[in-house]
Amino acid sequence: MEVKSKEIVLLLDGDFLLYYATMGNKVLDEQGNPVREDNKFVYTNKTFEEVTRAADDIINNILDKADASYYIGYIGNSKSFRYDVYPEYKANRKNFSKPEWFKELKAYLKEEWKFTLLDNGLEADDAVNIA
Repeated sequence: MEVKSKEIVLLLDGDFLLYYATMGNKVLDEQGNPVREDNKFVYTNKTFEEVTRAADDIINNILDKADASYYIGYIGNSKSFRYDVYPEYKANRKNFSKPEWFKELKAYLKEEWKFTLLDNGLEADDAVNIA
């Protein structure tokens, strides 16, 4: 019996990358323990070069491990339809601002990695699940 080779298509959630790659480095005290203020960890900001390197490393690592033939990446770029269904969607995040370099990383992922910006009310994980 002949075994047909299959192409592997990797679907990437770029919304995750926007937050993970831009996350700063945890500040540690003299003993190496994370520093907290108001019961929250303290972070230092990354440079844009560090942010893009983190995103590149994550994407390349996933592509290598999956041995994918190609990939499709999605980034949410509009208000989620969920707010119309449930106005309290993500209400616990109302007082949070976007991380530094968020917009710049979104543009970088679109330009350098050809991620698709979703302007239809879907978040990246929605598009990944649909695809």
